[in-house]
Amino acid sequence: MSDDFETCCHVWDVDWEAPEDESFPCATFSINIQARFTSAFDDDDDDEEEDHEPCFTEPESVVFEKTEEVRVDRLMNENDSVSTVRDMLVSMDVPVHDFMVDKILACAHRMATAQRYRTRKVLRMRVEIEAVVGELPVYDDDDDEEEDESEESETAALMVEKLRKVVVDRPNSCCTICLEDFLVDSEATSMPCSHVFHHRCILPWLCKKTLCPSCRSELSS
Repeated sequence: MSDDFETCCHVWDVDWEAPEDESFPCATFSINIQARFTSAFDDDDDDEEEDHEPCFTEPESVVFEKTEEVRVDRLMNENDSVSTVRDMLVSMDVPVHDFMVDKILACAHRMATAQRYRTRKVLRMRVEIEAVVGELPVYDDDDDEEEDESEESETAALMVEKLRKVVVDRPNSCCTICLEDFLVDSEATSMPCSHVFHHRCILPWLCKKTLCPSCRSELSS
């Protein structure tokens, strides 16, 4: 992509915690990146159609979004930080500029040294990028992603079916995924590590990670 087109980048911290954050083994940045690509107008097309009635249309654009998880010490490392951020942006076909990398790293440094984040296991950051490009990026793997997600769901469902079903006999105990109390005498799903969850909660979790949400122990298929 050409650097001649306009690109802007906004970065800010997200002061939010989730119950599963404490299960992360080390301090981690969760960086949510949204990139909007807008096609540039072609002046040659305007010259060819100047004899026709003007037609006003919105420029074509596409939006891609992904979340990257990066260890805090990696973004604080001068030898790795710049290449790590560049690789994240390049993976989304973003036309990378130095000022974008600088903004992301500056926000990461502020968060890592801020008093209110010192005890956090997960530091969340939001990055919004708008880029005017000569050609819109195209991802041809949508079908493959849907197939992969379907296969992951089936695998997770099979894994859950192999887990032990238990009857909850303790009052005031809760599922750490949804934070709702278990009903006494209701059926729940127990991981090999003995942590217990609602069936409806652990299935979507295992579609993404084959780890226990509480202790991060691996669940083998």
